Amino acid sequence: MGGIVKRVVAYDFRVPLDRAHSAWDEWTPHRRQVYLSAQDVVFPLSADDSVWPSALSESAWDAFYPDADSHALAWTSVQTLEAAVAADGEPDGWLIAMTEACDRQHLGQSNPADLGAGAVFVGYDVVDAGGLSVLMNHGRPDVSVDDGAGPSAAWAPLLNGFHLFDDVVDAKHFRRVSKEEELVLHEGGNGHGQFCVIGVWVLNGQKWANAP
Repeated sequence: MGGIVKRVVAYDFRVPLDRAHSAWDEWTPHRRQVYLSAQDVVFPLSADDSVWPSALSESAWDAFYPDADSHALAWTSVQTLEAAVAADGEPDGWLIAMTEACDRQHLGQSNPADLGAGAVFVGYDVVDAGGLSVLMNHGRPDVSVDDGAGPSAAWAPLLNGFHLFDDVVDAKHFRRVSKEEELVLHEGGNGHGQFCVIGVWVLNGQKWANAP
């Protein structure tokens, strides 16, 4: 886990790791083939909430962010997020923090900006400027949804059991290669903007300890 950066840029409240939760049913064999380098991952976890869904209802989101075009990295105050969880009837979920590990800091800062004691490191994701996971939710030149071809399995040995990188060096290498591929695909255009390495942390330490 070399080079861990602990400056929090966003918080979120995600569905729990529960084999019975419908969120994991959405990872069909076809979706896994198209988006995952490691096909055997049971619970793909991500900074991207279209990969690891929010545990909050749409009405809770609308109450706090009525004009938001995207939920990506939206919760910059843990107090506001906790208020939203309470207003939503306190659904079962995991409070997570996301930290930035880019070479040049370009994301905002959250409140609080530092991880508290007991935070559990889950792994590094790579996201684009819109918050989509380049690692689990991105089209790349070697991917075709139509014929079912999937992303390169060459990255699989570097991924942990949640399809995240344990080592920030590997994550940054993936970011660099993916950005180079995108520039080729878009003939030099910068279609998805800056790619950033994001550390994912679970703040519900006891729930993590009891996870399947």
